[in-house]
Amino acid sequence: FFHLGAANMARLSLVALLCTAAAGAAAAAAASGHSQEKPWVPNLPGGGVEWTSFANATRQDYGAAPSDRPILALLHRGFCGACKALKASFEGATQQSRVDYARFRRLSESFTMVSASDADDAPGPLTRAQALFPVPARAGALPHEDARLQPQGANYVPRVVFLAADGTPRPEVVNPRGITPQFPYFYTEVGQIADAMEAVLGLAWAGGSGGGCAERAEMKEDKYTD
Repeated sequence: FFHLGAANMARLSLVALLCTAAAGAAAAAAASGHSQEKPWVPNLPGGGVEWTSFANATRQDYGAAPSDRPILALLHRGFCGACKALKASFEGATQQSRVDYARFRRLSESFTMVSASDADDAPGPLTRAQALFPVPARAGALPHEDARLQPQGANYVPRVVFLAADGTPRPEVVNPRGITPQFPYFYTEVGQIADAMEAVLGLAWAGGSGGGCAERAEMKEDKYTD
C-alpha cells in the first residue's frame, strides 16, 4: 500500500475532477451535434470556385429546397503525385491552362462543386482537449469510401465523379479524353474536367436538352465534314 499525504490526495482529487469535467463537456458536445474538429477548408489551388464537402452537398436538413444543380466530386489525396499534377493545372502555369481554368470556373457556377480529400482541413494542431477527448466529426463512411463516389469500384485518385442533384451517381459520365478505359474517372488536367462538365450540362438529368455526348459528337463530325 502507498501512503499519500493530504496535499497529494488533494492534487489527485483535482485532476480527477478536471478529467471528469472535460469528458462531460466532450460528451455534451457530441450529444448536441457540435464537433471539436477543425473547420473544413478545401485543399485546392486556383480561385473563384465555390467548393463544399460531400456531406454538405448531399445533406437535406437545411430547411430549404435542395439545390437543383448536378454535383461534381473531385477526389484527391495530399500525398498523391498525380493529384498534385492535376491541381497544378488549376494554377495557370501555361496559357492553355489559364484558358481551361477560366472555362472550368465559369462552368462551376452550374454545379455543386465537391472537394473530397484527406487534406481538406484548416491548418493547425489539435488542442489538448481535442487530442484527449476527440468527438467524431461525422458518422458513416468517409467520402473516399462512400459507394456513390466509387463507380465501377473505382478507388484510385485523382478521380472526378458526377452525380445528380439528389446524390444519385451517374457512372456513365467519364473522362472524354481519358488515357485508358481501365481508369475512366481519372483526369490529368483541368481542361479534361471542363470538357466533361460541358457534356453533363447537355444531359436531361442535369437539366439540359438531353443531347449530351452524342450531340457533341455530331457537332464535331459536322465540323470536319463541312
